[in-house]
Amino acid sequence: MMALSPKEMHDRIIENLASKTSHDRDHWHIVVASARSALSDKKLVAHLKTEHDLGHYTAVAVVKESMHGNEYDAVDDLIAALFAGKSKAK
Repeated sequence: MMALSPKEMHDRIIENLASKTSHDRDHWHIVVASARSALSDKKLVAHLKTEHDLGHYTAVAVVKESMHGNEYDAVDDLIAALFAGKSKAK
């Protein structure tokens, strides 16, 4: 069996939210939205871990999904942003 890509891992975590946490994706979007204004992404992850007992990777996936969707869906955009403003070597 091959290892999962980052996109596949993210998708798998989100798919399994309800069975792992007893709450669906919509519940976690509401939790993130209600705490979002007061917390940075890093503090929001810590909040989900301590106050809602989520594992680290699950908390990160919930924050990313709630804020940006699966950012791995836009790999070309991520690569373009990485090299934006850099001239090509001649």
